[in-house]
Amino acid sequence: MLAYITRAYQLEWPKGGHLVNVSGYSNWAGAYSTSGDLIVTSSLDPDTTGSLGLESIFHEGMHQWDQPMLARLVRLSKEHQAPPPRNGITHALIWYTAAEAVKNSVRGHVGYADRLGMWKQNPNGGFKAGLDTYWKPYLDGKSTLDEALVGLLKS
Repeated sequence: MLAYITRAYQLEWPKGGHLVNVSGYSNWAGAYSTSGDLIVTSSLDPDTTGSLGLESIFHEGMHQWDQPMLARLVRLSKEHQAPPPRNGITHALIWYTAAEAVKNSVRGHVGYADRLGMWKQNPNGGFKAGLDTYWKPYLDGKSTLDEALVGLLKS
């Protein structure tokens, strides 16, 4: 899974990994992260167990890449005269990519955003079609990272 997401984002994961703090309660969402490498997940929330828990841990770790990914999106938007990144785009990329990484490793996994209906909510729902059209083919090796991100920006 780590190879999958680092290939997708073309960014390096810390050599020592991310420390994941496990607590009976983390917050209303069952897991969270902050810049500075703080990752917390709940041991009691049913939505952070099994393969959903695995997805959540990688999801929260991927938030450490929010700033470099946003910077890349801003640069591509200017270079390709595409609309600027919309609020929530980096989070939607994480939802999608973390779920695909787990699906690639765990048979029958249904992604967190699919399972909990998050693609039907704003702002995530506004990105789903573009992710299916541009990001999924990239994850499958059919385009470049920049092509996928420019397509997503324009969608």
